[in-house]
Amino acid sequence: MRFTTQPRTRLWLAVGWFLLTTLLLAMPGNALPKTNLVNIPNFDKIVHVGLFAVLSFLAVNALTQPTYFKISVVALMAIIYGTIMEYVQLHLVAYRSFEGIDIIADAIGAIAGVLLWLQFGKKIM
Repeated sequence: MRFTTQPRTRLWLAVGWFLLTTLLLAMPGNALPKTNLVNIPNFDKIVHVGLFAVLSFLAVNALTQPTYFKISVVALMAIIYGTIMEYVQLHLVAYRSFEGIDIIADAIGAIAGVLLWLQFGKKIM
């Protein structure tokens, strides 16, 4: 069973989530919403895992002919994207910094999203 059946809808969901993720990761640190959740230890790492799990899940779901190779490329591209965004935060975004542990959280999320799709998305092969 697909997350949604329309290929165009699946693509736009993935693109929309990518844009939302980019917006959130490029937002200046002083513009981030103030909430009590931020006081939870490592809450920002949980957010990274969640953002990238949804991103990779939606990206795989948008593939018209998913194969294990294409799914692996999606996971790898999500990890590369997360790494690039850490450098963007370091050099281009005020009040944000580079954190290697965020790259690890992004990678865990990207892999988790792919595994979730393999478990609950359309079965391949």
